[in-house]
Amino acid sequence: MSARVGILGMGMITPGGRNVDETWQSLLDVKDTTCSRLCPDGVARTVHTIGNNEDLFFNATHAADAAYFDLECQFGQEVGHDTLCVGSSSDTVALRESSTVTPYLGLLLADRMAAYYDIENKYQFGNACASSSYAIATAMDLIRTGQSIIALAGGADEVTYSSMAGFSAWRVYGNRCLPFAADRHGLVLADGAAFLVLAPEDVGVPIAYLTGVGLASDATNMAAMSAGTVERVMEDAIREAEPDDSNRIDAIITHGTGTQSNDSAESEAIVNVFGGEMPLVCSYKHVLGHPQGASGAIGVVLAVQALLTQTLFPTIAKDKLDPDLEVSFKVTTEVTKADLAHILVLSHGSWGVYSALVVESA
Repeated sequence: MSARVGILGMGMITPGGRNVDETWQSLLDVKDTTCSRLCPDGVARTVHTIGNNEDLFFNATHAADAAYFDLECQFGQEVGHDTLCVGSSSDTVALRESSTVTPYLGLLLADRMAAYYDIENKYQFGNACASSSYAIATAMDLIRTGQSIIALAGGADEVTYSSMAGFSAWRVYGNRCLPFAADRHGLVLADGAAFLVLAPEDVGVPIAYLTGVGLASDATNMAAMSAGTVERVMEDAIREAEPDDSNRIDAIITHGTGTQSNDSAESEAIVNVFGGEMPLVCSYKHVLGHPQGASGAIGVVLAVQALLTQTLFPTIAKDKLDPDLEVSFKVTTEVTKADLAHILVLSHGSWGVYSALVVESA
C-alpha cells in the first residue's frame, strides 16, 4: 500500500460560511445561499457568492491561513511549508474580468500565494473543475517520494461571467442545484476556497489521512461525462487505499453538479463499482453551489469534518430524488449519523478530467 499522507490542518471559505464550522452548519441546515447576478449580456443568473467583493487571492489566503493556524497550534511554533500546490480554473479569467486585481496582472495565484507565505516550490493546476484534486494529488506524490515534508495544497475559484456564459451555452446552467433530483435544474456556479496542510503520516498528529488517488483525462467530450472514466478513477483510488472488509468505503462525496450528464454518469459508475453494497452518497452543491476548480479541496475538507463528527449532511429532500437513478436510495436526504472511516471524494471537469481521493479517519 502507498504511504498514507497526514492532514495536519484545514481551512475553507464558502458561500455557506467563512470557516469550516460555519460552512458545515449551513450544510446541516440546508441553508439557501443563492443570490442573483446581472451579467454583461443582460441576463440575471443565480450564483452562490461569498460577498463583500473579496477577490480570489483573499479567499485563497483566508482558507490557507486557517489551515496554517491549525499547524501552528499543533507544533506550538511557526512552521513553514516547503511546497505549495494550488488548483484554480478561474484564475486567469478573473484577472481579465476583475478590476480589483489589476495591479497583479501577469501573476498566477500560486505566484502570489508563494510570495505571501514565502514558499519556494510552487505548482499551479488548471484542470477545470478537478484542479484542486490534481493539486492535492501532486502534493501527496511529492510527500510520498520525499520531495516535500510540509505541503500547502488546495484550490480557490470565483464566479466569472465567462464561466457562466460557457455553461449557459452548453445549456446546463440552472437556477438551483438539485443533485440526483428528478426535477434537476442544472449547475449553479459559486465562489469558494479550501486548503490542507499535508505531511508524511509520522509527522505531527494528523486529524485524518489521504490514502488513495485516482486521476484520468479521457478527452472524449467537452461537456458530457463518461461513467466508465468515473468508474476507473474510483477503482484506482480504492485499489491504492486498499480498504478491506473492515474498512471499506463508507460514503462518497460526489461531484454532484445536478446536471443530467453528471447524475447519470456518477450513478452508473457507483453502481458498477459497488453493486448492491453501495455506500452512502451525498453532494454539497445544493447549498454551496459549484466552486469549479476548488471542488475537490472543498470535498476533502468536508470529508474530514464528516469523519470527525461521524455525520453526513443532507443532499436533497427525499421526495425530490430521481427514481430512475439506481444510486438514489443511498443519497442522503437528512442529517445522517453513520459509522464513517473511509470517504471517497469525487471531482470532475470539462474536457474529460476526472479525479477520486480517499480520505481515512485518524
